Amino acid sequence: MDTFSDKESLAVHDGPIDLPDYLSARLDNLPAGTRVALLVMLGSVCPITVGHVAMFTEARAFLKNNAQGPDVVRPWPRSASLEVFAEVLGLLYPNDGYFVTRKLKRTGEQALQLRYREQLTRAAVAEHD
Repeated sequence: MDTFSDKESLAVHDGPIDLPDYLSARLDNLPAGTRVALLVMLGSVCPITVGHVAMFTEARAFLKNNAQGPDVVRPWPRSASLEVFAEVLGLLYPNDGYFVTRKLKRTGEQALQLRYREQLTRAAVAEHD
C-alpha cells in the first residue's frame, strides 16, 4: 500500500496508470495476462487506524482467495464465480489539508498536516507487503 498526494496520477482512464517504481516492478515480474486488482481509498486518515489497514489486508486476502492469510480477521463466504487475482495492490490517497481541517473543525480537533499523515500511513503499513 502506498500514499499519494498527487491525485492526478490515478485518474480513471483507458491508458496505463502511473505507479511508484516499486509497484511497477512487482507487476513487471508477473506473467502477461495475470489478473491484478487495484484497491484505492481516498480518506482523511487523520490519523490512520488499524481499521484502515485491516480494510486493505482483508480485501487483499479475499480477492486472492486466501481466507487463511496471516492478516485475516475471520474467514468469510466467497462465491465460486468470483474471480481470483494473483496480485492485489492498495493505494491510499489522503485528503488534502483543507478538507481534513474543515471536517475536524466540527469536532474541535486539529488536523495533522498531510506530510505527517503520509508518514504515519507509511509506518502503519510497513509490515504489509
